[in-house]
Amino acid sequence: MNETKTHRGAYLKRLIDDSDLKVYEILEAAEINRTTLFRWTNDENLSFDRMAKICRVLKHDFLTDFPEAENEIGAKLRNELKMRFKKELSLETKYTDLQEKYTNLLEKYSALLQNINQNNGTITAPKAANSDEND
Repeated sequence: MNETKTHRGAYLKRLIDDSDLKVYEILEAAEINRTTLFRWTNDENLSFDRMAKICRVLKHDFLTDFPEAENEIGAKLRNELKMRFKKELSLETKYTDLQEKYTNLLEKYSALLQNINQNNGTITAPKAANSDEND
């Protein structure tokens, strides 16, 4: 059986090159320096733990490309990655909700300003839907 082995460091370098992040952002988030990253990207047999450190920053699940890593680093990493993705998705949903609320607030503020301008600078209270005029 002739199995070609993927150069793990080169794989990591490709991920970094394809990333939208700047190298210094990756280094900072992974808490490593440029020299370390250089050594890692040239290491054909880079440990899966080290790959995981960078892949966490890049939000990339390398276990799909290296299923053998499952035995070395265990299911712990896969669960950690899944939880991180869920958390980020949750944060993205909250961000979208806040954006919508902010937009609605801006629209109401704009309408209020138009109302003030139409009434020559006088602020009028909005009429309540169920107000009793006989009070």
